[in-house]
Amino acid sequence: MRIGDSMKKILFMLILLIPFMVYAECDSKVLITKLELNEKKGFAEELEPSSYECNNIKLNIKMYNKDDSVIYNLTIKNDSDDDVELSNTFDSKSEYVTYKIEDEDLIVEKGKEKTFKLSATYTKQVDPVLLVNGTMEDNQVVNLSVTTKDETKNPNTNNIGIALMVIVFVVSIFTIVLLILNRREASKYMLFLIPVLLIPVTVYALTKFELKLEAKVVIAEPKEKAIEPSEPNNEKVEEPVVEPVYVCKKATTLHSTICATSNNNFGCGKHVGKGNPITYGTIPEGDPKAGDAYDCDVNNDGIYDPDTERFYYLTTNDNIASLIYHKNYYDEEVEYHDIGRNFLGPVSNYQHLPSTAEWSNPLLIVPGTRQIVTEKGTTIANENGTGNTVLSSSHTIEPFTYTDRAARFLTYQEAMAACSYLFEENNPCTYLTEKLVGFEGGGFASGYWLETPLSSSATKVYIIYAPTGILREMEAADSYSVRPVITVKTSDLEK
Repeated sequence: MRIGDSMKKILFMLILLIPFMVYAECDSKVLITKLELNEKKGFAEELEPSSYECNNIKLNIKMYNKDDSVIYNLTIKNDSDDDVELSNTFDSKSEYVTYKIEDEDLIVEKGKEKTFKLSATYTKQVDPVLLVNGTMEDNQVVNLSVTTKDETKNPNTNNIGIALMVIVFVVSIFTIVLLILNRREASKYMLFLIPVLLIPVTVYALTKFELKLEAKVVIAEPKEKAIEPSEPNNEKVEEPVVEPVYVCKKATTLHSTICATSNNNFGCGKHVGKGNPITYGTIPEGDPKAGDAYDCDVNNDGIYDPDTERFYYLTTNDNIASLIYHKNYYDEEVEYHDIGRNFLGPVSNYQHLPSTAEWSNPLLIVPGTRQIVTEKGTTIANENGTGNTVLSSSHTIEPFTYTDRAARFLTYQEAMAACSYLFEENNPCTYLTEKLVGFEGGGFASGYWLETPLSSSATKVYIIYAPTGILREMEAADSYSVRPVITVKTSDLEK
């Protein structure tokens, strides 16, 4: 037999095997039985309906924005002798689109069908410079493997298939040996070998189950989501009741203590009597008045603590209310000015006032830079001073900055507006002396600084003096305590 005739016969046999190969491809024991669209997210769209043939899936989709996705219901039937398990991701090389099986349980029991969710998701936005005429193709052919649950074999492989492979191996070795011994007879053995070899190999290879996904994806310029007009709703909607947020709420209880002075004719001993109770402030009713007790959320935590956030109303000026804290803020007594200059401002003690970090409520009006004035409202200290020395001549009081402070000191004008008895010993404005010496639990401080310098002196400043509860003049280099005053809009006080 001539070689040419033999090759023609071989070619003819290969052509005869094509139908068998096509049949083998769809003769899988694990097979897709249904593919249908479940959901489109974002602006994703199908350019053509999805389809499948045997175990080959074809998608043709278009995506615009990151997180656009198309989800399909994929039904798989398992007629093999074992439970099979799907991988949850395809072997995609795309850096923009991810293909996966969304379900957690990826097992199809033998003899049953199961539906999974197959998704294609646009996971990484394409750089606009890669788009040509506003689009880019990201086509992929990817596979997803399916094995038995224990991953020991192809679900389409059985004992017959294994036997065929052994026969192929033996026949192949036999034919190779014959070819070596008698090359002139090679074509005869090849005519025998080809059908014996190709048929079982074709059966085994083409029935090996893998999901094959041919995805044609067009990625286009991002779209902005249009705001759809809402339909008019004629139903009456009740507006929720919104509680107003105040800086300061009215107190419902009052602080009290016992007069602990040892002298019945001195301080609270004279006013209320040693051992007698003292109640500080009043419960607010109607418009605020001096001495009304408020609890102010100065630290902005939403809590109005009557023990640590108690303040007393003083006065209002241009719809700005001032309130004084119920106790001293700093544990030690400090100078107003360490070298005794009242016209230079409270340089030595203002840093012991609460900072804006400690009292952080944004509705507090921070003092910032302000003009300090004397008790007469002037800006000249030692106004009648004569001579050439610092302490004997008059001085202009410069504006003072309470850097990073949420509060300031009490002024003479506020104190007198709140309590006109402040030059009378044992006056009734006890709320200005809470937690001072002479009161049970009052501590050591005998007074606290005002902001106000004395107009007739270059060295003296006013204080509230605890033993008598009056305003007194003290040297700026003396040491007294620090009591904060806050300012808020009157609208931020509970009515």
